Amino acid sequence: MATQSAVTSAVAMRLRQSSANAAAPSNASSTTAKAQVLVRVAPPGGDADAVTREALRLVQEERICWLGGSNWHGMEAMRISVSNWSTTEEDVDRSADSIVRAARAAACSAAL
Repeated sequence: MATQSAVTSAVAMRLRQSSANAAAPSNASSTTAKAQVLVRVAPPGGDADAVTREALRLVQEERICWLGGSNWHGMEAMRISVSNWSTTEEDVDRSADSIVRAARAAACSAAL
């Protein structure tokens, strides 16, 4: 079992690591606040709000984890909230992989 803060920290770190990869959007960002992480996908030259909404749709469609949409300081974001005591490190890995795949796919679609 992973603690809430460990889970959100792991997801945030995984997303930051992924954004450092060449195939990931160059300025994907996340903000951690208690047991929540806000994720925004902002590809160079693209509409970050539209790309973030599309990434959220793709994550929800894949059904590995559930993210809600949010608006933070006037910007669209995906809100990750982990509050279940039974969340495992494997759940975190699968969820982070899903979010990264969706962000990449949404950013690639926007570039076309």
